[in-house]
Amino acid sequence: MRCDPCEVRRLHRATSAARWTEPHALSMSTALGAEKSAPRPLSPNTRIDKRALRQNESWERFLPKFKKKNVQRSAKKKKKEAKPYTPFPPAQEPRKVDKQLESGEYFLSDEAKQAMAMA
Repeated sequence: MRCDPCEVRRLHRATSAARWTEPHALSMSTALGAEKSAPRPLSPNTRIDKRALRQNESWERFLPKFKKKNVQRSAKKKKKEAKPYTPFPPAQEPRKVDKQLESGEYFLSDEAKQAMAMA
């Protein structure tokens, strides 16, 4: 059985309106006549008297308590001497093959290389 969309909207409005107009659980008891006894606020004189009693009270219990730590401080670091600024990078070192070419070791046979390594 299908419902008419207009009928569904009308029912939804009626239930949502009833939800907001219903008294809540707390206000329901007061509507029936059972009143809650709320704590009576203190009179100004009583508040002043309590302040006078607390005037000389120690407030240390409300302050944070820090543990004392004996921490040794590190020694001062020595400053390194500043190197002179050079805009160009250092010259590139020759490769292993280049060194072998200069010494002539590159062209030796394997037996000659082993003999040089043994000596």
